[in-house]
Amino acid sequence: MDHVGFIGSGEEFFPHFLALAKRNGCYTCSEVVIIVDGATWVCPQIKNHFPFAAIILDKSHAKENAWKFAKVTHRKQELIDKQVQQ
Repeated sequence: MDHVGFIGSGEEFFPHFLALAKRNGCYTCSEVVIIVDGATWVCPQIKNHFPFAAIILDKSHAKENAWKFAKVTHRKQELIDKQVQQ
């Protein structure tokens, strides 16, 4: 298991990611698991190079998205409840 961090654009980052994948033998592995931060450009790039890879959202971003979903869902339920009461 290895990781790569980079500050810059996605265009500049992806060559570093591919070099890491190559160093770790990802092109010849039977299973590849990639943990991402949820940036919208990441998954299409990964699927292009590793179509059968399992892509997992990292824990902190998964929690953040779960809270956003819960807040929206709860807010919608409050609005529905208000309409039902009227």
